[in-house]
Amino acid sequence: MGLIRIGILSGLLQLGLMAAVATAQPEREADRSPQTSSRQTGTIEALQQDSGTIDISGRRYTVDEERTRVSLEQRQLRLHHLDIGMVVAYSTDGAGTLLRIELLGPADRLRELDQH
Repeated sequence: MGLIRIGILSGLLQLGLMAAVATAQPEREADRSPQTSSRQTGTIEALQQDSGTIDISGRRYTVDEERTRVSLEQRQLRLHHLDIGMVVAYSTDGAGTLLRIELLGPADRLRELDQH
């Protein structure tokens, strides 16, 4: 009788541990790779690149030289090409760091960048 109880308890413990591992797995996955936000558009209102932030349409975002990509059509640019008043499409990670910034306007400013 004692061996049967031990076997049943052992089986229940294994099932319980398997369930705990299965439920803990998605949390660890989410922690490792924050989700990217959907593409949004807005206007750059303030640049504080020295402190690593940019304000777009009333919201402050973090920029990271290594992770934030700036582009004009298919051409890659650098963060210092950004200017107040530019209209951009952008996406962020789950923590509010800008991952992609695509320049959309104004047209005269984009022409200037395209010529250089």
